[in-house]
Amino acid sequence: MLNRTQCVIIAINWLLLVFFITALGTFYRLVPEDYHAVWGNHQYGPLKQAMVVCDQWGGRFFSYLFSFILIDLHEKGFSFGWYYAAGNIILTCSFYFIFSYINNRYNLPVGKRDIPALSAVAFITLFYLTPGIHESWFWAAASPSYYWGLVMAAAGTALLASEKTRIHRLLLSGMCFLYVCSASEPFALMVLLFFAAGISWSVMMKNRKTMLSLLLPFSFAITGFCLMYFSGGTQNRWQAMPDLQLSEKIMRQGGAFIKYFQLWVPRPLTASLLLAPVLLVLGSFLRTESLLGIQKLQVTIKSTFILYLLLIFFSFLPGVFVMGEAGPLRSWHHTGFYNVMLVLTVCILAGNNLKEMTGQLKKMLSVILVSVTVLHACYVFYNLQTAQRHAFAVDARIALIHELKKRDFRGTAVLERLPDSGLLFSAEIGTHKEYFLNRFLRKGLNLEFDVVVKESNTAIP
Repeated sequence: MLNRTQCVIIAINWLLLVFFITALGTFYRLVPEDYHAVWGNHQYGPLKQAMVVCDQWGGRFFSYLFSFILIDLHEKGFSFGWYYAAGNIILTCSFYFIFSYINNRYNLPVGKRDIPALSAVAFITLFYLTPGIHESWFWAAASPSYYWGLVMAAAGTALLASEKTRIHRLLLSGMCFLYVCSASEPFALMVLLFFAAGISWSVMMKNRKTMLSLLLPFSFAITGFCLMYFSGGTQNRWQAMPDLQLSEKIMRQGGAFIKYFQLWVPRPLTASLLLAPVLLVLGSFLRTESLLGIQKLQVTIKSTFILYLLLIFFSFLPGVFVMGEAGPLRSWHHTGFYNVMLVLTVCILAGNNLKEMTGQLKKMLSVILVSVTVLHACYVFYNLQTAQRHAFAVDARIALIHELKKRDFRGTAVLERLPDSGLLFSAEIGTHKEYFLNRFLRKGLNLEFDVVVKESNTAIP
């Protein structure tokens, strides 16, 4: 088992990350796309605006409503920090219940301290291994679809992870998956695939109890997807997508697959190396004898990699076949779950078998954890400074715009450029007054004048 000191260090890293995400939430400022929602709230109110958007642009009713309510609350003084604190706690607790179920189900000798530690490591891994975190987590208009899609998927899975099937747990799980499958098309299709695979497996194994427990949340998931798919807004949106030949779609699917591993994978590999010692040591504690022989271990790890590659491949199919491309980074958000599954599975299985290496790691683990904590703290405080500079610059910009509005200014206000936003979604606008972000900002703030940013930070005479 991990000793008390090691568990405390892991807990410190978890608290550091929760503080980091919550602080980033407090530094988040509404971006131009959010101001379009502000305008809609003023015109219709959050509920009617969600209905209008679903009818005109997209069918993600529940996540749209969530985002419009969130933005409305923020205008009234609500801090986004609370929003992220709640999501982070739900995610970590969901991991805890899932790992507890696996431990009890398979009678693994994992200690009481190890499961919270593993849950904390899984949460940390998810954050740092999720692509496009600035779009999928730190953007008020989008995070209810993507970030909270992950939160609700984890919560729904945790509610299913019980030896006792109780109807209220299944209903709550179903409501979670209703939300998930109406929030993001690519992730919804993957969730439906997981349910179909689980039900098929339970039928093959003649496990009637598991099959029946999956059917109710599966029906909720299908309902959520149908609500999204058949909405007028989704149909309108798809009509605007490019009409490509099948051969072109196949080529672009291959390109998206390569692009993912070329542009994104190097970053999580680095993060995985920092977290791997903890997982390797946890794996070594599972049994006094190996769970798998070395040959079976190699086969299992190869199978895990193949499954991972298939999951990534299928993740891009909906976007490529509908949009003609892999989609924006935020639509890749659910690959963070698959990255976590890969890292945890490979490292724990390897640690369970590679005894000599893990024996050395056990002796060095506390030193490694302290080193990782120092690096983590440096990363956190550097990025918080970046986010703070961006937030204060946005505050100064909005104050200037309100001052110009009070003076009944007319014409075009030329604004200073904002500094780098770091992990936050940038609130920057364009250099042309008719750029869509500029129009959103003007609309949301009800301005009678145009706003643009300078081409550079040099003074304009």
